[in-house]
Amino acid sequence: MKKRISAIKSSIREEIQGKKEGWFRPVMLLLGAVILYNIFLPVPTFSENSPYTSLKKPAPTYGFPEIEVREDRVIREYWSQVTVYNSLPEQTSGDPFIMATGERVFDGAIAANCLPFNTRLRMPELSGDKVYIVKDRLAADKTCFVIDIWQDHTLNYPSFGSPITKIEILQGSPRMSFAWLNGVGYAK
Repeated sequence: MKKRISAIKSSIREEIQGKKEGWFRPVMLLLGAVILYNIFLPVPTFSENSPYTSLKKPAPTYGFPEIEVREDRVIREYWSQVTVYNSLPEQTSGDPFIMATGERVFDGAIAANCLPFNTRLRMPELSGDKVYIVKDRLAADKTCFVIDIWQDHTLNYPSFGSPITKIEILQGSPRMSFAWLNGVGYAK
């Protein structure tokens, strides 16, 4: 059995060696030459030289799309007391870095009891054009006319007390953002 296997192996070797001497070697040399030619002297393809530009695909664009910057339109104004809270355990309930929406705290987040989540608002007398978003709630004993701004306690912001200031609800806020203001004396 072993002699038969070795005889088959030797016949296969002889056949392969015979093919190398015949057509195999020139074909491999030609293939190698074609590959080297295309690497060192590339020729433009037909599609690159084509006069039909409508058939060409546009180059892919990466990154974020261009966003049109426009002024935020005020849809309602009212007056409210503004306070500041930090991510300290004694000022919050539960995890001090997680807001009522389940998101992590960020600069521009505020807490308000009567405004729906994701209401966008501005306080021009306190912070100019900075836009705040309602993402948290106050304690249940706070009224609708108190807004709490989240600030990082490690940055040592100056204290501004608790002034009553003008609040501007901006376009793009939920529809019910100012429904509770109807008939209230503070609303304008």
